[in-house]
Amino acid sequence: MTLNNIMSKPMANNITAVQWLFNEVINYNGIVPVHVIEQAAEMEKEQHGKTWDDAITQYIARGFNYERTICDFDEYYAGNYE
Repeated sequence: MTLNNIMSKPMANNITAVQWLFNEVINYNGIVPVHVIEQAAEMEKEQHGKTWDDAITQYIARGFNYERTICDFDEYYAGNYE
């Protein structure tokens, strides 16, 4: 499996880095190579960055109303990662 395949797999399936890593643990029978763990950490960083950017975009779109922005996180998460 190439690095590009590893990187595109989770985002194509819209799963979290943790879910992807769990699947890799199963695939490797519990002995996960370091590069897989490092890839999961990088994916998690990218997902947090996307969440941060989306939160700021929604904050601006809602007229800088902070409470309305944070109330919809569960809906955002369910729609993007479950």
